[in-house]
Amino acid sequence: MKNLNQHKGFSLMEVLVSLLIIAGSIAVIMPNISASMYMTSKAKTMVTAVQLARNLINELQLENKISATKEDGKFEDFEDYSYEYVIEKVNLMDILPKDEEKNNSKILTGSKSNNENLFSVKILVLWNIVGREQSYETNSYLFAQKKKK
Repeated sequence: MKNLNQHKGFSLMEVLVSLLIIAGSIAVIMPNISASMYMTSKAKTMVTAVQLARNLINELQLENKISATKEDGKFEDFEDYSYEYVIEKVNLMDILPKDEEKNNSKILTGSKSNNENLFSVKILVLWNIVGREQSYETNSYLFAQKKKK
């Protein structure tokens, strides 16, 4: 014969203990989720900035705009991002390591036309995240194509 006073289900103490365990787990996990969301957002904006800088270098090369100049502006499709770039003429002998200079001096004297077309391009991409200004800077060397007459 079954005992009629036997109840099926959870006691109040069991429910409280399980809720306490769940609340503790959430308290431990939430800061990690918040940090990962921040890092994901930061990585996404940095990748965008790198790609925009690459696109700007490609645009300068394709449109043959490589000459000593300084310019700034905003990217058309990315309103939150702006750029500044400086293009300066570079002497090839100035950027070669000193021990290489002696070995390459004979080769370089015959290529003055290439030396005159070497430029340093410094690009700075700027954007804001929650009121804090972020930036990405890249430097590159490019040869300017001779302009066709």
